[in-house]
Amino acid sequence: MDISECTHSDLTESDLEIFSAPERIQPRGCLLSFSTDGLALLRHSENAAQFLSNPAIRIGASLENCLGAAALKSVFTAREESRQLGRPALLFEFPLPGGIPRDVAVHLSGDELVVECEPVGKPGENGRRIAQLRMVIDQLRDKTDLHSLFTAVVRQIRDVSGYDRVMLYRFDQTGMPQVVAEDKREDLGSFEGHYLATEDVTILTASQYRRTRVRMIDDVIVPQVPLVSAPGLPPLDMSFAQLRGVSPQAKAYFVSRGVRSSTAISLIVDGTLWGMIACRHYTPRVMTIDERAIVKMIGEFASLQIAALIRSHRLEVTTRAQALIGHFLHNAASKLDIPSYVRSQLSSLMPLVECDDIAAWIGGEWTQHKNILPENIITTLVAEAGAKAGTTIWTTDRLSADRISGTSDSDTTFSGSTASGTGAALRSLLPGIAGLMIIPVSPTPGDYMFVFRREVIRIINRPGTSSPSAPDAGNGHIPPRLTRLRGRSDPWTIEDEEAAEQLRSALIEVMGAYRQQQILERAEADTRQRMLNEELSHRVKNILAVVQSLISRPLPPGRSAEEHLTALRGRIAALATAHDQISRAAHGGSLRALLEAELAPYRLQAGTVTLEGPDLWLPGKALSIMTLLFHELATNAAKYGALSVREGRLTVSWAQNAQAKTWDISWTETNGPAVKPAARSGFGSVLLERAVSHELGGRASRDLRPEGAIIRVSIPDRFGTLACPAEMSARQQTKTEPTSFPAEKTGHSSSDGVTDARILLVEDQLLIAMEVEDALRDFGAAEVTTVSSVEEGVSIVETRLPDVAILDVNLDGKTSVDLARLLRRKGVPFVFATGYMDRSMIPDEFQTIPVIRKPYAASAIASALGALLDTRRSAA
Repeated sequence: MDISECTHSDLTESDLEIFSAPERIQPRGCLLSFSTDGLALLRHSENAAQFLSNPAIRIGASLENCLGAAALKSVFTAREESRQLGRPALLFEFPLPGGIPRDVAVHLSGDELVVECEPVGKPGENGRRIAQLRMVIDQLRDKTDLHSLFTAVVRQIRDVSGYDRVMLYRFDQTGMPQVVAEDKREDLGSFEGHYLATEDVTILTASQYRRTRVRMIDDVIVPQVPLVSAPGLPPLDMSFAQLRGVSPQAKAYFVSRGVRSSTAISLIVDGTLWGMIACRHYTPRVMTIDERAIVKMIGEFASLQIAALIRSHRLEVTTRAQALIGHFLHNAASKLDIPSYVRSQLSSLMPLVECDDIAAWIGGEWTQHKNILPENIITTLVAEAGAKAGTTIWTTDRLSADRISGTSDSDTTFSGSTASGTGAALRSLLPGIAGLMIIPVSPTPGDYMFVFRREVIRIINRPGTSSPSAPDAGNGHIPPRLTRLRGRSDPWTIEDEEAAEQLRSALIEVMGAYRQQQILERAEADTRQRMLNEELSHRVKNILAVVQSLISRPLPPGRSAEEHLTALRGRIAALATAHDQISRAAHGGSLRALLEAELAPYRLQAGTVTLEGPDLWLPGKALSIMTLLFHELATNAAKYGALSVREGRLTVSWAQNAQAKTWDISWTETNGPAVKPAARSGFGSVLLERAVSHELGGRASRDLRPEGAIIRVSIPDRFGTLACPAEMSARQQTKTEPTSFPAEKTGHSSSDGVTDARILLVEDQLLIAMEVEDALRDFGAAEVTTVSSVEEGVSIVETRLPDVAILDVNLDGKTSVDLARLLRRKGVPFVFATGYMDRSMIPDEFQTIPVIRKPYAASAIASALGALLDTRRSAA
């Protein structure tokens, strides 16, 4: 069977002509039309007098003369029934003057009363047909899905009607009729799955079929009987006529398919022509009025069952969608990153709307379940989503008909299957894809979900070429013309759109809550940042105050200015180490190490500071509070207390109170200035009075005696654990590198290695650089070249190699890593300098490079550089 290709429907207006011939009827019966006021005959079919054996039938005759006096009451009753129900009323085996009973259909057409008479069925058939109808309805009632219902309907109607082929077809979302079930003679080819050409059901006949549920043609080629009408009458509206004639177009259509007899039964679902049952016979075939009434009732019951199953299916789809979305929302509640969660759930969301692929554009990131699109296509799709969808769901099952926004056909040129120019169809971007659904997933436009459906080739069944005299005209073997309709996907159903709307509502709710949470977290982060800035400012001021106090102390007797300067540098380095201890507090640490680091700058002489207690390890939370507290206590002691004078003494002791289940810490100051109560509570007072109790559930007290302050702190023993020396050492090593404090130096014995060396110093802080330059020259360096950027450093290295280099890791937001790689290639040794507490800023490739921490100690710099130079000289 030859199948040709087509990319669009090639129907014209001629395909929409009415199939019924005006002013003609089929010859199996006769038609009489009377005026509704005087009941005078206005028109009749030419065969009426002969068919009813009544020569009195002529224009102007009364209804009584035409049908007999006994018929008047029954006809009047049928007229009222037709008026109330809006359809023909039926009278079976109705007695007429000619002595031959007829089956009669009565209906109103405008101001005329139309009476149609046809031969009666076989005697005694009514009871059998009623029993047959009851059996059919019982069988159809038990069907629980549409496919089994369709199969049963066509089988039962074929059993009742005796037609060669019975097809049930439904109209899809685009109005195209598809054969979804079929029962036929075994020798006939199957049409199931085919789409029928629009010639089968035109727009105008579809309008008629919504009014008249059954339409029968007993023989398409038999001559039609004309109507005889009184002069001046308009054409008769034959929409409800049982016998209305067949137009030449309809005759040609059925002949081309080899069909001689046809019956069409409308399936009306929720007031819409949902589909039709087409019965075809390849020889003349007459169904009596009672037979047509039976198949009409089967069709009406099938329509009710279809409506019920559609509602049931829709409810099932809705319930399944709600369950899936409910599961999705339940899991989303525990997710912090909702966009990532949505992207990860694409595969689980696919069953919600039947599709071939699914993708999401959320937060400027594209995620696709199966395929991966090029970036330029993604950009175009996202732009189209904003233009076509906005904030509502947008669908198409024919991408080839949707052009890229802002373009026109005149903008487009095609080369093969590839579209070029600005007017390219969307389908050119997505080969093999014909259907697209765009679902907005955020309260404001910008985030979308894309659902894709592949192209589905539709087989269009068109009439073949035949004539009534053709050899196969009467056996149904005339092959149809089959064409492929391309460029479409399966249409998006109401269930699809409802499920998508549920998903859209759920995602908008989730994404909206996520955006609100982001705004809230951003506001909280801003608040935390302000607090951190204030705390940082407070700490810097405290450190500066301590430095000022250290610098302001008079030169001790017998100490030179150079020795005093070295001591000050050591104490400032100890302050930096204490600051590192605070920064590491989240990891936990030793109480003794904390106190030693915090109090090292104030040990002016032996015995100034005494620490008494076991090795106690504090977890991060407790260590953080204790670090802040001891820093404040040490600062206050250095400003106003025992550590502000040379004679002052400080003792810090701690021990476990087994009875109270606490660790008790005592801070005792003696021999200091007279203690005076503070005019206001500072940060240290707040820490003492509130932080210990609020954060740790402990207690704190302050006793301001004249000879010195005594601070007592008790914390629950769960915040402290005893550790053996090995365990303590292991813990410290896993947390950070040990830091040694530079000893106070009075000579240059350890710096001989830098003598006569050319040194490159990369440092972006001028004051620091000047101090290091002076120190290195004091230690004998021949030349110190200072630069503030990597680019300057590279220029120096390429011009004249230094002997050794010092590289500040962080240079105004950049790193000196590239310069380090150049120095390594050139064979120049170097050290890194940083203010960070660990090596996190240094790449793994340089983990063996020595690190000097700021603030610089001149002796430490000289020792580190000297060691590198000694190693280089030894290797040479």
